[in-house]
Amino acid sequence: MSDSNQVHFSEESLDDVQGCEMEVVALFLAQGDEPQPPHKELGYSTQSEAFNAVAAKFRTNPHTVKLTRDSFDHHTESGRVGWKENLRPALAKVYEQFGKLSREELLAICQAVLGLENVEVSRSHGVQFEEVFERVVAANSETRTASPYQAQVVDFSNTGRRSDGWFSLTLDQIRDCLRDMIDNHEKFDSLNKSKNGYHETSWRNAFDSNLSNRVARTMGGVQTLPMFELLAKIIHFSNDSSPRTYKSIETDRHKLERALDVLSNHLSGLSNAPSQTASEGARVTGGDNILFYGAPGTGKSHSVWEMIDEDSDLYFTTVFHPDMQNSDFSGTLKPGINEHDQITYAFRPGPFARAVACAWANPDKKVFLVIEELNRAVAAAVFGELFQLLDREPDGSSSYNVDFPSPEFEKWFNNVAASDAERLGLPSNLWILATMNSADQGVYPLDTAFRRRWRQQYLAIDYNKAPEADVVFVTSADGKQSTKWSSFVETLNRFLVTELQVDEDRLIGPRFLNDQDLEDGHLPGKLLIYLWDDLLRHHQDKPLFHSSVRTYGDLDRRMSEDKPIFSGDFLSGLKSEKGEASAPDLDSDPS
Repeated sequence: MSDSNQVHFSEESLDDVQGCEMEVVALFLAQGDEPQPPHKELGYSTQSEAFNAVAAKFRTNPHTVKLTRDSFDHHTESGRVGWKENLRPALAKVYEQFGKLSREELLAICQAVLGLENVEVSRSHGVQFEEVFERVVAANSETRTASPYQAQVVDFSNTGRRSDGWFSLTLDQIRDCLRDMIDNHEKFDSLNKSKNGYHETSWRNAFDSNLSNRVARTMGGVQTLPMFELLAKIIHFSNDSSPRTYKSIETDRHKLERALDVLSNHLSGLSNAPSQTASEGARVTGGDNILFYGAPGTGKSHSVWEMIDEDSDLYFTTVFHPDMQNSDFSGTLKPGINEHDQITYAFRPGPFARAVACAWANPDKKVFLVIEELNRAVAAAVFGELFQLLDREPDGSSSYNVDFPSPEFEKWFNNVAASDAERLGLPSNLWILATMNSADQGVYPLDTAFRRRWRQQYLAIDYNKAPEADVVFVTSADGKQSTKWSSFVETLNRFLVTELQVDEDRLIGPRFLNDQDLEDGHLPGKLLIYLWDDLLRHHQDKPLFHSSVRTYGDLDRRMSEDKPIFSGDFLSGLKSEKGEASAPDLDSDPS
């Protein structure tokens, strides 16, 4: 796109996107493929590349981006069926506000929020929070900073000469630091001028003596240089876009106040955003443990993310696996390297610890812990004593509290949650959402005592949720048949139940294959290998397949040679949309 073809829009238009950037990009990705697919208009060669890039930009996961795109599909001209349910409130608001824009306007906004080239935005006033952090992240060198995620958390690193060491502060805690530097301006300004920038012992003492927030004060004591660099970058780039010098900081009062204004204005915008939770000061209630289960492809993960409003809720995700231990889930003491290349030990929280501490620290927010594939680990062992916390009161809080798993956990928790708790409990604003499929090979059973502490939601097979796509397969030596994927999978499941007595939780859900899997109309290998290895492993005859198929190699070879792979009994139950397929010798070998 040349400069003469740039799309211009005001900063006010871009301001409307703040807080829903990922959703707006997902809305654009849900547009039709004319004049070219939307992901290619954004410069990505494939949809997967686009999902990964957008997820990295907005600190989420590619699956979330795809699910959001899928939610919009049914409301655009994408040609994909998407999810036919009504848009959840946050997405409905995005669609109402941006769904009527022209494709060119929506593209320009997406290019702007993704930081792509050839987009000119008219600025009507001073530097904004997003600009400051774009500069901060771009200035990464000895220490690094990541863009804020969940609208309020900043990750930053140490010098990383041997390995990455990453730490977190909330924007509120950083704002407290700037306020403290202004309130104690003479001390900080004098220190800066006398030491001509960074002097570790002096700045460590200054942080310890003058920072009011105990988390920030602790961070300044153990990671002094990374903390110094983070504050220095924010102050500098709130006032100037030019490069800054490593280990230097500006302590001019006006520049400190300007940095504080930028951060305060951003946080004020967050607090003024509409909320579906309780009023400030009141803790949200209703927290629960919910287990989604059903056959593969029934939409378990989608159902989880339908419960989460990514605009206003806070969430943490993990995937259980066979090697997962209690320390991975809750947290443990682990070694690291400080800025002096010395080995230090610090508590590294697991997803459970982070979610619980976040929920206690944010009483007016819904907080979610998402556990995918719950039964791929020995779940009761991974939870350990935390298992008892799953008993809930009517308001959603824990019926029983437990001892902290370790003194390090307790110290970390009380710092982060700003509490003085002696025992651990779940607050009423924490939801634990899990998915599982008991049919998969290599999974562990859930014992009754553990499972009954979850509200269990079974997802039945619903063929109306199948992608709108056709599948093509060979029926005879010179004949092929085409049918809707929804019809194919329904017939397949009926055959598996009636002829092979396959259990319901091992059948094929309509979302087992997605739009990308069905793009070329051929049945992908992941379906065939599931049928062969998982469902028919103990059926020597393999009556679903052609009589000449004796090994999976035979099956793969016949697929590549365009020969029939399914048995006549199965194919007789399928009807082509163009009429009955005529194949009197379905089980004969055309070769």
